[in-house]
Amino acid sequence: MSKLRIGVFGCGRGRSMVEVMSRHPDADLVAICDKWQKGLDECVEIADKLGTKVSTYNDFDSFLGHGLDAVVLANYATEHAPYAIKCLDNNIHVISENVAVNSMEEAYKLLETAQKSKALYSYAENACFTLAGREMRRLYQAGKIGELLHAEADYIHYMTYDERAAFTENHNPKHWRNNIHSTFYCTHSAGPILRATNLIPKRVMGIEGPKIKSRFSDNDNNGNFGAMIICELSNGAIMKIAPSCHYPRKPINWYVLYGTLGSIESDRFGEGYDKVHTSLNEGQDYSYYKPEFDDMELAKKITTHGGGDFWTMHYFLEAILGKDTNHEMIGIYEALDMTVIGILAQESIKKNGLAIDMPDFRNL
Repeated sequence: MSKLRIGVFGCGRGRSMVEVMSRHPDADLVAICDKWQKGLDECVEIADKLGTKVSTYNDFDSFLGHGLDAVVLANYATEHAPYAIKCLDNNIHVISENVAVNSMEEAYKLLETAQKSKALYSYAENACFTLAGREMRRLYQAGKIGELLHAEADYIHYMTYDERAAFTENHNPKHWRNNIHSTFYCTHSAGPILRATNLIPKRVMGIEGPKIKSRFSDNDNNGNFGAMIICELSNGAIMKIAPSCHYPRKPINWYVLYGTLGSIESDRFGEGYDKVHTSLNEGQDYSYYKPEFDDMELAKKITTHGGGDFWTMHYFLEAILGKDTNHEMIGIYEALDMTVIGILAQESIKKNGLAIDMPDFRNL
């Protein structure tokens, strides 16, 4: 099969995807779309520097009619599902940025559409493909940690007033970041744990921190510094995660898996993405190291989000072309597992922490 004709929707977050798809040997980036003209111009400039000529669109339906094999959704985080459904309805492969859906209604509709479509749905949870995330999966799947007993993850992403202004159109009260609940952005935390272990969340509980309306501006409609989600997984293990909490410290992604034979933990204070602590053979063998993988040369050149931006796109392309023999691409069921726990955790918070059962998406 010749190169896949790729379109990127969203020129803020989509900059990284424009770079990957402009350079990947299996991709032909042919179109980008955004109503934000400045972003479009900047993405065209990136593509031009990499020797790629693209068509630009301000309207998604016109963009979709360009003759695309696949679309990267990098638009607002609260608006991915409707566009993913449009792509799948047109049998166009789609990879969605975080989060997959914004409600249970969207979850069921996206699942139904993906099951009927001839096209693939993939989820671009980049935290799964950092060095630490990949090493967690490698060790767990090799049986080095044994059966999972307990897992934890923190995604802490604090922003100052000025930093938040840059992300929210100068504190626009209608911006999506000012209109999400405290457990919404949970997949950077849960994703790597679920992917490493292949376990499925069965029950969800949530608890929320105090609301402090003055933390950013009067236009911030949320006011929550953070929350916690606790899940019972399919083998009975516990997963405890902090989903995108705004605590004042250097941003981190941190993970730990405790198993019957040992544990692995990403570095909380040092390199973070790059190094892990392991305690194997029932805790007798301790190591602290940077994992090494025999990666392709292009992967070594595109290192945003700890390398995750490259690998999510790469495995998506490989899966379409039938080359993803190890099934590394994150599919629809995993995407919904990672995302829906945040939606149900918010329902749990409203019910004073009552545990809520997860739907069995694989048998709907």
